[in-house]
Amino acid sequence: MTDLPHVGPLSAYPFHDWAKLQGTTVEVRREGMVVRHGLIDAVTADGTIVWLSQHGLLNRTLIDKTSGYELWIAPAELQRIYLLEQSQPERTTQRD
Repeated sequence: MTDLPHVGPLSAYPFHDWAKLQGTTVEVRREGMVVRHGLIDAVTADGTIVWLSQHGLLNRTLIDKTSGYELWIAPAELQRIYLLEQSQPERTTQRD
């Protein structure tokens, strides 16, 4: 099993739109302290809850935004999300 990369305090950015983070390696912070890092394997549609996948002895963990947690991501992950958004066609709303 390979170790998940540690995002690191000097190379991470807070990311507020959790709904876009499925499949992303993140650093979880609360009150300015790193409490965990891991891979997000599920996100609620409204982006308020994520699940970090099991890794080694760490169980799968639910992280709730309303409990004061922040998710930080590496610049490469930020770029990946941006490029993914740019490659998707713009959604249009249908009006009657």
